[in-house]
Amino acid sequence: MGKTSDARVAVALPRKSVALPEPRDSIAEQPAKEISYTTADGKELLLVPASYDEQLKESMMNLQIEQVTVSVSNFRNVAERNGKIDLEFSITVPRTLLDERWRVDLRPMLCTARDTFALKRLVLTGERFRRRQQQDMERYRHYLGSIVDSADFFRYFGDISGFERYLAEAERKRQRLLHDRSVLEELTAEQAVVDRQLHTYDRKSYRRAQKKMKRYAERAERRRPKREMERYDGRSVDRLNAFLAAEYRPAEEPWMISAIREGISDSAKSERYRIKELDMEANIRTLGRIDTAALMRKYCDLRKIEQNERRRRDKEKVFRDMVRFPELPNTRLDTIVDPKSDRMTYLYADQLDATEHTNKLYLYLQATVTSANGQEYRLPSSDTLTYSVTSMTQFVDPTPRYVQRIVLRDAEVNARFFFVFKQGRSVLHEELADNRVQLEAVKRLTQKMMSDPVFAIDSITLTATSSPEGTWRTNERLARERSEALKAVLSHEFRKMKDSLEIAGSYIADADGSIRRLEQKNTLPDLHVLLRTKWKAEDWDRLRALVVADTCMVDKEEVLALFTAERDPDRREAQIRRRFPRAYAYMRQALYPQLRAVNFQFSLRRRGMQQDTVWTTELDSAYMEGVDLLRKRHYEDALKLLRPYEDRNTALAYMSIGYDRAALRILRKEIERKPADAEMRYLLAVVAARLHDEETAVTSLLRAAEIEPRLRFRANLDPELSALVRSYKLFND
Repeated sequence: MGKTSDARVAVALPRKSVALPEPRDSIAEQPAKEISYTTADGKELLLVPASYDEQLKESMMNLQIEQVTVSVSNFRNVAERNGKIDLEFSITVPRTLLDERWRVDLRPMLCTARDTFALKRLVLTGERFRRRQQQDMERYRHYLGSIVDSADFFRYFGDISGFERYLAEAERKRQRLLHDRSVLEELTAEQAVVDRQLHTYDRKSYRRAQKKMKRYAERAERRRPKREMERYDGRSVDRLNAFLAAEYRPAEEPWMISAIREGISDSAKSERYRIKELDMEANIRTLGRIDTAALMRKYCDLRKIEQNERRRRDKEKVFRDMVRFPELPNTRLDTIVDPKSDRMTYLYADQLDATEHTNKLYLYLQATVTSANGQEYRLPSSDTLTYSVTSMTQFVDPTPRYVQRIVLRDAEVNARFFFVFKQGRSVLHEELADNRVQLEAVKRLTQKMMSDPVFAIDSITLTATSSPEGTWRTNERLARERSEALKAVLSHEFRKMKDSLEIAGSYIADADGSIRRLEQKNTLPDLHVLLRTKWKAEDWDRLRALVVADTCMVDKEEVLALFTAERDPDRREAQIRRRFPRAYAYMRQALYPQLRAVNFQFSLRRRGMQQDTVWTTELDSAYMEGVDLLRKRHYEDALKLLRPYEDRNTALAYMSIGYDRAALRILRKEIERKPADAEMRYLLAVVAARLHDEETAVTSLLRAAEIEPRLRFRANLDPELSALVRSYKLFND
């Protein structure tokens, strides 16, 4: 391999391709279109395409033009579209590396900002090298063919003849048992005992057993003692019988005779018949249910099976030993080269998923030459190609968006105060009970509402209520008079409070500590004018709530039932007082004072607010996450978050996944709202070019370039617009 010392594989950007795809007929037949454009200063321009190649039938809107731009440098701008980046480069292998005894392994290496990975490799193999490779593979395939699959173990390693003999013998036994069972079913138990085929006791054996039993009986009789009973006069016969009973008791039957007797008894005959029948059935079932799989394993040669499994376990090791030059994985091209050719050039095209780390790509080539005798030589790395990736994410609007909330212009503040009046009186005495404390609390709350920076007071409504004690008519009059009396007191207090607040706000201390008076507009409301009064004679609803919440009151359920049953308030109170005196006394002492109160309701409005929808100072986290995903080129995830907002970033997300008409709708709406936004008009030009609307694309591009001149250079980087720039000779000035 000495002649490869100076050899080097070259990688370069491709030149213009000769074979171009045929465009659609509808596009090819379209006539050249003239576009009129009016500049911002009123100048009229007429734009006409420069040329139209009838021989190639080439449309100016065909995006293939950008991919075949002539370039001799190692740098190229490529456009990312729909989340994909198209890469093209050519690989040239010189004549010195094309040998029939070698294999050349070419691995394109792509570097991003995050990592480096290999694209699919190219393998150029010599003819002699390939024959050696095939011979090694054939030997290995022969080795694999010697490995028997587990399903074929019995066919290769089993004693088939012995297995078949066993099955034939088992079948013969089963048939014989079936025949015996059919014979047994036709015999009685008595016949089955002496049947020669079915039982061990045939007729001859049965007679021999009877004779044997008789001989044992006679022998036992001879051994019994013989005594003559003498006449016994004058004695009791019963006593004599009792005395002689032991001597003349029959001797026990020998066990042999008992066994023979039991063996030939009728019950023994029936039991033997049943046992014989069950035994036949069990044997027939056993022979009919032979586990052939287990029987086949029994008749297999285990030693040969172990040898086969050893081959299976060692196949990877054998592969490494037998196949010196295996086929390389992840291969795009594996071909036999012609050693007579001058050189070989391969146009490599691949598509890469765009990510946040693919703004700039670097590509170089690693090459390894391997000879048929096992020598390996690593060639020097090739030159590095640089791809600058342009994408629509450069037009992402980074402006933060804040949360939009609907805030009501009107609000209410409710407070409850307790003022004590003398029984049957409506004059408010400040020295009585806690009236002064309650009045001060009303003044503090009102002053707080008057000086609130967000809300202004529209009106103050005070509602006086009384307890059910007494008649309803009297209580209504007292509630009305008490509300009017409280209004008079508060009006006087509110006038003094307004005067003090205005005076305090009219003076300010300067830097020298001097007090000076400021002339300012009267911004404090006249609260005595805003005061409104209401009254409620007997607040039974409030009383019901207090009774339900109370845990000490007796007869609570009965009192609540009476609340619902009796509708007249005076009769209701009288019935409670008469029927439940303990409960009435408790309510009068503990609950009625809580009903003699005044409810204050402040109706407020937001200062200077003209609409309900307001923008807060809280960042919209969902929107900002969508923008971040858009920058990282996770377009589908970004669109899920940005879809409701319908702004420029939403249009970019639509454009990035091919939804051009949706993006066009949003961009037109945004341009109406911001006509001087150059980037928005540029995006509109790109979308219009994709949708084959040349006029809109050209006019939008020119308007964007007028507003922002740097976009002239950007147009050459986007394939949708670069074709229009060349066709209409834009920006030649």
